[in-house]
Amino acid sequence: MGGGAGRASLFLFLREKYAIAGKEIPGMTFQEKAASWEKRLERVENWVMILLIVLLVIVTFLQVFSRYALRNPFFWTEELARFLFIYVCMLGIAMGIAVKGHYGFDVLFRSLPRRVKVPMGLILYFIMGFFILVLTIKGFEELSSTTNQVSVSLPVTMVWSYVALPAGGILMSIHHLLQFIIEGPAGWR
Repeated sequence: MGGGAGRASLFLFLREKYAIAGKEIPGMTFQEKAASWEKRLERVENWVMILLIVLLVIVTFLQVFSRYALRNPFFWTEELARFLFIYVCMLGIAMGIAVKGHYGFDVLFRSLPRRVKVPMGLILYFIMGFFILVLTIKGFEELSSTTNQVSVSLPVTMVWSYVALPAGGILMSIHHLLQFIIEGPAGWR
C-alpha cells in the first residue's frame, strides 16, 4: 500500500469524523455541507428538547405535589405544562422529519423501479412541503390574532403559546429542504 492510499483513507476518516460532529472541512460537497448543517441543528434541537422535557417534568411534579401533598394546587402549573407540551410536540415533529421517523409507505415506495421512484419522490416531497408551508402560514396568522389575549393563569400573552406553530413550521421546512438537498427525491422515503 502506497502513501497515497494511506492519505486517502485518512482523509475519508476525517471527513466522516467531521460530518458526524457537524463540522465543515475544506473540499466538502454541497450535500455534505447540508448534512453538516443538519447535524448542528439536530444537536441544538436535542438540547432544547431535553430542557423542555425536564421543565415539563418539574412543572408536572410541582402540580401533583401541590395538589396531593399540600392540598392547595399551584394555579399556574397546569397552563405552563400545557405551553411546554405544545413546544415539545412541535419540536418533536420537526425532529421526526429530520430522522425520517414519521409513518410512510416505505414498502410500496421501495418496491417501485427507479424511473417511477424519482417522480413519486418529487410529488411526495412537494405535497409534504405544501403542508408544512400551510402550517407555517396559518401559524403566523394565529399568532397575529392572539397578541391581545392574555393567559388565564400566567402573566403573559397567548403569543407565547402560539409562537410554537410557526417556529415548528420553520424548523420542519429547514429539515425538509436539507433532506432534499442531501438525498434528492429518490432517497426521500
